[in-house]
Amino acid sequence: MAEAARTSWTYLKGNWHSFELHLENGEAVLKEFKGEGAEPIINRCKLDAFVGGEMHALVASSMNADVLPAALESARGLLKKKSSGVSFKNGYLGPILAEAAQVSDQFRVVLGPLSATQLNWKPNAETWSVGECLDHLIVTNRSYFAQLEAIARGDKYASFWEKLPLFHGMWGRMILKATTEQVGKKAKSPGPFAPTRSTVPANIVEEFCTQQAALIDKIAKTDLVDHEKQLITSPAAAFITYSLFDGVAIIFQHERRHFHQAKAVMARAEFPRG
Repeated sequence: MAEAARTSWTYLKGNWHSFELHLENGEAVLKEFKGEGAEPIINRCKLDAFVGGEMHALVASSMNADVLPAALESARGLLKKKSSGVSFKNGYLGPILAEAAQVSDQFRVVLGPLSATQLNWKPNAETWSVGECLDHLIVTNRSYFAQLEAIARGDKYASFWEKLPLFHGMWGRMILKATTEQVGKKAKSPGPFAPTRSTVPANIVEEFCTQQAALIDKIAKTDLVDHEKQLITSPAAAFITYSLFDGVAIIFQHERRHFHQAKAVMARAEFPRG
């Protein structure tokens, strides 16, 4: 029988000063106890937000060094179990959202340690920096929020182009091909998706991770409709439409593409080290 994932940790920092971290009821809960009989100071967030980066600095500064990676592994397992156990009408959502919940952790591990100088370094004017790749993803993903929220509310308006038959399948296939995970031929991003900041702040990785948690939540809430029948419009152009099923795949495939692009920038010999 498989061993149950650990969901609680305790760390004694000093006399009458201790911390407890619990993964419970879909949340990560950090309690700080100071003084005999005193009420604990409590910080909490949803598990997907925790996996996405929320409370990491607080846990790392409060507990033993091995607690945060262990808690993240347990949280990812709980999310995956929850996703696989949820009766999504759109069966593909379970695995794809579980995988999306791990994307933030990958970004944090690889890109999180970069300094502001490294994030903003670029080899030439035509190549995006790591920070611009992240800003581009933040801008692009945010542009889908209004449609996702409308679908979840049940009041999504069908545009003229969405009412036309046949074209959405063609556009879905084309854009899935264009956003393939491996970066091959360079493609210019549409204006609405262009990075908005030439210089990004040092916390942009955390900004992406926080938005990723919100994105996953908004997509999960659209499960009331058939994703293969529900159409959405590309924020890049009103005449480009595709199914929500294709749209979800496009969003997360697009993230992986630019993750590879950012790593390619970091792999350049002239990339600043240390």
